[in-house]
Amino acid sequence: MQLGWLLGQEQVHPQHHEDDSTVAPALRAAMDAYDDPQLTGGVRPLSDLESVFASAERLWLVGRYDRLTTVLPELLRHLYSHAQDGTPGTEHAERTHALLAATYSAVQAAAGRYGCTDLIGMAIERHLAAAAASGDPTAPRGRRLPPVTAPDVLGSLDTVFRSLQRAERGIAELSGERADAVRVQLQLRQAVVCARQGDRDSADTLVTEARTRTRSHRLPARPYPNVIASALNADMHWMAVALETQDGTTALVRAREITTLPSDPTSRNRNASWWVDLARAYLLHGDRPRCLDALQRARAASPQWVRYHPAVHETLATLARTDARRTAGLSVLIIRPQGADWDTLVWLVMVTGMRRAEVLTLRWAYVARQRALLLAMA
Repeated sequence: MQLGWLLGQEQVHPQHHEDDSTVAPALRAAMDAYDDPQLTGGVRPLSDLESVFASAERLWLVGRYDRLTTVLPELLRHLYSHAQDGTPGTEHAERTHALLAATYSAVQAAAGRYGCTDLIGMAIERHLAAAAASGDPTAPRGRRLPPVTAPDVLGSLDTVFRSLQRAERGIAELSGERADAVRVQLQLRQAVVCARQGDRDSADTLVTEARTRTRSHRLPARPYPNVIASALNADMHWMAVALETQDGTTALVRAREITTLPSDPTSRNRNASWWVDLARAYLLHGDRPRCLDALQRARAASPQWVRYHPAVHETLATLARTDARRTAGLSVLIIRPQGADWDTLVWLVMVTGMRRAEVLTLRWAYVARQRALLLAMA
């Protein structure tokens, strides 16, 4: 079965589809234009660009990556022009680089959703350099945090963990709310990496320290675009470390601590991530109906985030393998292609587990309707 039929897309994560050459070409071209912005008109004022980024950040937070990738290229080109013309160390230069670093964070998020690992690596390097020139001593560490999916870019979980540890050492001497918020995020990401490496004790220690810090300190919830230092986020990671060690029962027990999710539109991606983790926990626990319900809730929260997330692909693939000959289940996740009625075909492939060659050779003569049998010729 093709996961794209279930997800309503042609392009999926590279672990299922390796060709990303058609994804976000304008964004790729803009990333390559750092030394030659090629603007057709005048450079927009920095205050206008800050407003543009605020709109782009909202698109990011609500999961509209299709629209986000249309806004970022022009924003990058104008910021490149400001960076070239500004005098280093001035207030204008620091504002420019702070905004550029934040924009690179958005590029990293968009590239990650479309599986463009080369753009992720490029964005990680560039927003580190831009943040260092922003005048904020915490920013290089706060903006540098590699995603937990970064082994695709950085090579291994060990490399990701060392990168997180270097970031933590880099803010060891800094104090203040922003520095503490970054420490929380660093601990949460280290906890997930430890869990994925099978070190459950270290993972639980790190996430417990982060949970304690969010409850004992008054921290800014989102000091940087990719830093969330809330108690809710720490609780979600507490559940996630059990999940990453394949302990579905403990994950579900810990999930009971979370009874309310934020309702504001900018929390849609975080809510969708929670429902996906819950679906994975139910799958490990053997509760298929609740797994499907959680996936439905995730898709309702942030359709595009769910569509391109590798964890969703893996969960659907597992359900498809174990559910191939059932007559109900994954049909609730089918997204009908516009302008065509393919429900019957998708249903047939899903229920029977037929291969593409078998489907292509089907004829009405092979169907024994009275006995509900179908003869597939390879």
